[in-house]
Amino acid sequence: MGSEAKPERDKMHEERIRTGVLAKDLRPMMYGFGDAKEQDPETVELMEEIVLDYIADTMQRAMEQSENKTGKIQAEDLIFLVRKDPQKFARVNELLKMDKELKDARKAFDVEEAS
Repeated sequence: MGSEAKPERDKMHEERIRTGVLAKDLRPMMYGFGDAKEQDPETVELMEEIVLDYIADTMQRAMEQSENKTGKIQAEDLIFLVRKDPQKFARVNELLKMDKELKDARKAFDVEEAS
């Protein structure tokens, strides 16, 4: 990042800070990856900040490269960003496939219930 992007990023960071938004989900993930069962709250807070920064940076990059100028990020924008990382690419495709399967299952359930 250039020096001119830093103030903008800091402003975005300040606007979206909500301590504890991900803490409930991060704690079991951290434990599953080898951290202590009871993590230091400062460690969880740091991990949350790292994750939120990563998400914000990824969404910013997706919006910048998006062909859709409405300000909405499409799945294709994220796929484009992760295309060179095989693990992320596979995971995004897996999640999109599961999302489609869940939507199809809900539709089928709604149709059966309506009959």
